[in-house]
Amino acid sequence: MLSYQHAYHAGNHADLLKHLVLREVLAYLTKKPAPVTYVDSHAGEGAYDLTGPLAQRLREFEGGVGAALRAAPKAPAPVRAFLDEVRALPGNEGGALRTLLGSPGWAQRWLREQDRLFLFEQHPQAFPALQAALGEDPRVTARKADGFAGALSILRPPTKRALWLLDPAYERREEDQEVIRRVRQVSRQLPGAVVAIWYPVVERARTEALLEGVLEATAAPLLKLELSIAPDHPGRGMTGSGMLVANPPYTLAESFAEVLPWLMDTLAPDHGAGTLRWLRPAP
Repeated sequence: MLSYQHAYHAGNHADLLKHLVLREVLAYLTKKPAPVTYVDSHAGEGAYDLTGPLAQRLREFEGGVGAALRAAPKAPAPVRAFLDEVRALPGNEGGALRTLLGSPGWAQRWLREQDRLFLFEQHPQAFPALQAALGEDPRVTARKADGFAGALSILRPPTKRALWLLDPAYERREEDQEVIRRVRQVSRQLPGAVVAIWYPVVERARTEALLEGVLEATAAPLLKLELSIAPDHPGRGMTGSGMLVANPPYTLAESFAEVLPWLMDTLAPDHGAGTLRWLRPAP
């Protein structure tokens, strides 16, 4: 369970999709002055050195954020804005790509003084790295704990506006059911909260079972955004990933109607596929 290290995969196509969705959701939630609570169930390290041995072993960032940067002039406005932020990170000067942030690192930048972040990570190497990446920030509560159990402690967040990000590694099949249970619990306690679920596409039958389970677990509007870089193929590994968003901002589907085709054509022009579909439409 604690063998997964995201540094091998930092900046890949799945990270790019997840962070673009996260950016759009938080931009919407922070339009009003009311404070926002952000909960990340599996926070990771917060920031990643792409010159380090783990990232260099697979170099997956080259086919994700790296490919997007090379095609940035023709990217939709939300993607260009995100890539501008990537270029501005320390170490990325002059067109280099040496550093990337994880979800909590980006959320820390996009949230405001009145907002709060609750982050969970139990990997023995990742948690101290997360603490170091975030520094001393009174908005942030980081706990070395299981994210599924920890998320339950925030079922009464300090603000009415909230975003839950559920993004385990899915190394164990039991994690699928844990995600479904957390969606059910959050939806019962906070029916208006935004819940964003990241999922990999490795076995299509498993993916569909997860989506059906989440659909049954909440009565909220549910938007599916999925990006594949290769056709489904058993035994091939992760051929794509998706974000399933309960109570999505109305801007998300509008934005990704343009963003998703661009990602598909840019990251996998020969075999890419994208899906934008309401599993349960907004009323």
